[in-house]
Amino acid sequence: MNNKIYLAFCLLMILSSSLFGQTISRTTASSISGTACPGIGIEYQVTKPSVACAITWKITNGQKQSESGNKITINWNDTPGAIGKVEATFVNCGNNNDNTTATPLEELILSVKGQGWGNYTNS
Repeated sequence: MNNKIYLAFCLLMILSSSLFGQTISRTTASSISGTACPGIGIEYQVTKPSVACAITWKITNGQKQSESGNKITINWNDTPGAIGKVEATFVNCGNNNDNTTATPLEELILSVKGQGWGNYTNS
């Protein structure tokens, strides 16, 4: 009986990883969840479906500062009201089912560009 439950659990875990894809997460701490400050490097990482996969990164409203393995450091643009978006696509995987795109991660860029310091007197 326990073996059947264990096998069912393992099968569920395998199916859930292929159905829901890979996840991008932020490794640099943020004071306000879902936001990023411009002008500093912020690190993100993605879970890889297999070791053999190569990662192609796509960044909206920022530039890649560095990249190593499954991690990337992004310097977001100082654009008021912009959303920073990072995506990871896996290519050249041994198993073609692993050639996929992770769910993109979006963060609001907290910009003060063009704002007078008088607007932040209580900060």
